[in-house]
Amino acid sequence: MGRVNRFIIFLRYVGTEPRYLIRDVSKNRGVFGFTAMKNSGHKINLGRWGEKVAENFLRRQGCDILQNNYRCRGGEIDIVAEDKKQLVFIEVKTRLNNEFGTPEEGFHYFKRERFKKAIADYLIKYDIDRDDYRIDLIGIEIDRFHGRAKIRHWPYYEPGW
Repeated sequence: MGRVNRFIIFLRYVGTEPRYLIRDVSKNRGVFGFTAMKNSGHKINLGRWGEKVAENFLRRQGCDILQNNYRCRGGEIDIVAEDKKQLVFIEVKTRLNNEFGTPEEGFHYFKRERFKKAIADYLIKYDIDRDDYRIDLIGIEIDRFHGRAKIRHWPYYEPGW
């Protein structure tokens, strides 16, 4: 298991839209904010917020962020980073509740297949040795009722590849 950080979530309404303000209490960091949008926009905004939190987490762990949201015809890679001279492909999953499963369960077979296609495309595009990389998963779970969020980081994540 990776390191778990703790956050406090403040919920405010600006007009009719909820606005979540997140405070990282594990490192006494500032407040991150995002506005929840209606319907599918909410998912996109929550996902982008989760990716920014994961990016900050990785930087604090000593990783260099090389690229965000690499997209190709086969799929998408949320974060491409370098950790101690090793290339790391990272999938970030963010959940407000476990109604549809944990963040880790959201990285199911079909998403893993698209992720592998995107990795293959990235390696070919940048002419990278296939043995010199790893795959990580970062799950961010927000507990709105208790005002906390957890970051779970699984380096070398390979469930049934």
